[in-house]
Amino acid sequence: MIQIVTSGAIMFGIAWNQVRNEEIETRQLTQDLGAPIPPVGIEDAPIDFVVPKPPGTIVLDLRHSGFEIEPAPPGQPLSVEAKFDAEHYGLTHSFDEEVEGGSWSYELSFRRTSRSSMITALKELLGGARPRVKIFLPSDVPFDLDLGVSQGGAELELGGLWMRNADIRFLQGGGALEISEPLQEPADSLSIRFGQGGGSVSGQLGGSGLRGRLHQRCPARRLCRQL
Repeated sequence: MIQIVTSGAIMFGIAWNQVRNEEIETRQLTQDLGAPIPPVGIEDAPIDFVVPKPPGTIVLDLRHSGFEIEPAPPGQPLSVEAKFDAEHYGLTHSFDEEVEGGSWSYELSFRRTSRSSMITALKELLGGARPRVKIFLPSDVPFDLDLGVSQGGAELELGGLWMRNADIRFLQGGGALEISEPLQEPADSLSIRFGQGGGSVSGQLGGSGLRGRLHQRCPARRLCRQL
């Protein structure tokens, strides 16, 4: 018993010290994914129009926090707004313009980097900053979405995006996905998988929303509200 109390006091002291010495980092990332396809033929496009590359893939590996994902305003690039304790969390991203087939790939990862999840949780309970990450997906560039959310949660708004295929996985955490308006072009497939936290899917996929397969999977019907 004494050992347990002593260990708890030590952890409390470490967490409180980290609250007092937080290194809060604010980052804003942007990535131009190429020019959008014009609504007119190439021969009628403006003289400064750049022929776009083939559609690419956006890979998001998001863990240990809550996340917001929504469309960027028309004409704006993919962007990320993040605020977090750099001693406990890490944010990395990369852009590869030369993947197979002449396409492109953008990858973003956010996760806890500290060894002790308990101390991190205790620090946040004592008033330490909780991480905040918001991602804006381009609305006028065609792409496939590979999204994994683990040990955290996410709120997604995908309405109006030019999303061809999507594989969305909520593992060990909850999620809420909304498609408030049809996609710009019918998607070929949409796969949504919920883990222990459950979640909801709402909105519209009819008409121009989905051309092909819709797959939803949830461990228990009572945990999920689906289309």
